[in-house]
Parts: sequence; C-alpha cells; structure tokens
Amino acid sequence: MSSSPLSDVRLRRGDKIFVPIDQQQFVSVLGQVLKPGPVAITPNLDLRMALTQAGGISDEAGENPTIHIMQTASNQELTIPFKQLIKPNGGREVTLHPGDVVFIPKSGFNKVGYVLTKLSPAATIITLAALVAP
Repeated sequence: MSSSPLSDVRLRRGDKIFVPIDQQQFVSVLGQVLKPGPVAITPNLDLRMALTQAGGISDEAGENPTIHIMQTASNQELTIPFKQLIKPNGGREVTLHPGDVVFIPKSGFNKVGYVLTKLSPAATIITLAALVAP
C-alpha cells in the first residue's frame, strides 16, 4: 500500500487508462507564412516540410525571401534563400531541433508599399490643403 490514495485505485471493467506519451517537441514557424505557429517535430521533418505545414510562404514575403533559422541550442542563425530551398534536396541539409525558430520576413517591396499606404492619407490632406489655400 502506498500513502497516496490515488495510487491504490482499483480498475473496473470498461475503465480507460490514459498514458501520456513524451511531450511533443516543436519548432516555431513565424513571419510571412499562412499559418504561423508551432510545427511538431517528426522523424521526416525538414525545412521544406515545416514551411508546408505552416501553410506555405505568403505573398508578402516577395519573390525570393530569405529564410532565417534561429537554432536555440547552438545559438546560431542560418539564412537560406527561398530559391535554394525549391531546388532538388534544398532544405534537407538543415536539421531542425526543438525550440528552433524559422522566420520569413516581409519583403522590402511590401515594406515600401505599407509605408506608402500609410502616407497616402497624409499626402491627400496636404494636397487638398494646398488647393484650398489662397
């Protein structure tokens, strides 16, 4: 007998026992992907598969985004151009580890477009003020 009452629970017919498996381990895929968030590490997970599970790269990443991989265990950062990733076996040489972060930044062109959309209302007001002023 144990001192814990839970350790002496008797099982009955039809009882179900839940035995948790080891905690799953994840990498984080963030930035310009369609479904940013954690991706579970599996035996066949490579960089290409991790990006696929995150929904793929969004349009705001641009034509050839640079993929940044922050490896937390070794405190290193890898950068891989997207065009290298889509070549045969591209991305398979990158081993992802629990806690790694894969980040796809917004393209420079989209950053400029964002700034212009924010400036557009101000430019419109200034233009109208110049036209109205005597």
